[in-house]
Amino acid sequence: MSRGRSKGGKRDIPSIERRKTGRLLPRIRITVFCEGKNSEPEYLKTVTGIYGNQLVEIVLERAAGVPITLVEKAISELKRRGRPKNSFEQNDQIWVAFDRDDHPKVPQAINAAKQSGICVAYSNPCFELWGILHFGDHDAPISRHAAQKLLSKLMPGYDPNKGKYLNFDLASASLGEASARAKKMRQRRISESKPLENPYTDFDVLVDLIIANGRKLKRH
Repeated sequence: MSRGRSKGGKRDIPSIERRKTGRLLPRIRITVFCEGKNSEPEYLKTVTGIYGNQLVEIVLERAAGVPITLVEKAISELKRRGRPKNSFEQNDQIWVAFDRDDHPKVPQAINAAKQSGICVAYSNPCFELWGILHFGDHDAPISRHAAQKLLSKLMPGYDPNKGKYLNFDLASASLGEASARAKKMRQRRISESKPLENPYTDFDVLVDLIIANGRKLKRH
């Protein structure tokens, strides 16, 4: 939030950060340790820029390593911060975002994160599955390369060989539908007694958190 001061010496506070009582609105700071260098970080930056409404701050740690390394770094950051010092820090959250891919120790990474109070945004087989859900339902096991190929057909401009950027302008109109599809997908995995199995994503939980805390803005 702004730390500037007015000519009278009082700190300038944007009206967006005041309640009707004049108190500061608590912001939420979300630190995300991302496996990916481009896809997840750029998507999250765009979501926060559009829907965060200056009440959500995303701190991105890009390409922070394989899942177990991400979790270890996130736990170290959590310990470094210690106990919250004020109401603003109580709103801080630390997340890890990674894919199943062919990584080792994925179940161990997820368990270690949750036991330590780290939130997880996990996609199986890959983040591209979340992109696919913006364009329709998908509920069949799929490989990472097949998911990338399918998304390149659904989303003009997406090229797995050129940075893997998702075109948010094309995806934003169906953001709510994608979230609903992801939730149904998870319920199906649970009903099959195959939690976290391919296909699976809970990236929508992180996206919905950003939107919910932005308060003022609504989905397209």
